Amino acid sequence: MRAFLLTALLLAAPASAQGTAPASVPVSAPLAPAKVLQLTAPVGATAEFQTVNQSRMTPGKVQVTAAPGRTVSATRLKTFEQQLGRAMGTPEATSMQGKLFVRVARRDADGTVALLTSIVQALPGEKQPLTLRLTQTFAPGGALQNLSMNTDHPVLKAMLAGLSPEKLRQFAEQNGGASASIYGRPLVKGAAQTQTSTVDLQDLLGALIQGMTGQDPQAARALASLKVSPMTVTTTTTYAGLNAQGLHVFTVAGRSGGYTLDLGGLGLGGAQAGQQPSQTLKVELLSLQTSGSSTVRPDGLPGPMNQQTTMQLAMTMQMDDVVVRLPMTMVQSLTAQPR
Repeated sequence: MRAFLLTALLLAAPASAQGTAPASVPVSAPLAPAKVLQLTAPVGATAEFQTVNQSRMTPGKVQVTAAPGRTVSATRLKTFEQQLGRAMGTPEATSMQGKLFVRVARRDADGTVALLTSIVQALPGEKQPLTLRLTQTFAPGGALQNLSMNTDHPVLKAMLAGLSPEKLRQFAEQNGGASASIYGRPLVKGAAQTQTSTVDLQDLLGALIQGMTGQDPQAARALASLKVSPMTVTTTTTYAGLNAQGLHVFTVAGRSGGYTLDLGGLGLGGAQAGQQPSQTLKVELLSLQTSGSSTVRPDGLPGPMNQQTTMQLAMTMQMDDVVVRLPMTMVQSLTAQPR
């Protein structure tokens, strides 16, 4: 579900468009300002896309060791390691199709613009597609003023309820989606802008787990021990000029050193008060690399986009007297093409 939320934020429209072309001037005269992206699409204008979200999880070599203070024979460790290796199986791939609609919902007299993005996404194992509506409000100069989300999906709805509008806006900006970084910026080919942000994932992942587990008392105990380290993200956005279709093209490259999620005793019992829990879980995002491109129409609405993300992860679990470490690589790709 967190992956879907990130997808939604990445698909959020870059509310920006071209301005007036600079006049030709003599070499000795001061250069006129380069034209900038501004939204000029009228109220009711819409962009529609077909989206494909593909992911591939490739497991690494399973490692099984004795838990601290426990004695486990080498034979048992090796047998357990082989069993888990077979259970992990071959790489798992999924492909989800969806639809994306971006519409200019409102334009105020002072130039403030509101965009409504509707995302309809099929989810594995669910009969009905998930629908998410995202509203972005932009100041006349292009800065993101407000961002809100709503959905009918019970898990995601509960998750969003646990996030304040400010937290959601910050998370969107720091993850490169719904970002104001290109709004109002000069359209100078080759010009790059790099932004480094530290993302606080504690509230987001806490709200996600709460939304998935509801009022389950064991989940409540797990949430009480939840610890998530901050994640630092560096994103570079470069203006690549106009393509053959007359769309503004931006390339995006990002990286992160990852984060660690620790659920301590999992809230599953197995340990009395004052004792070490018999079951623990730690998930590490060791590294993250993203690359891709997005386009913007002359009127400021989005055009086709593509993005690929590669993540190196590791999950470490203590189960009674053994500790299991499961490394894995996840590659996700996202494309949006006009319908």
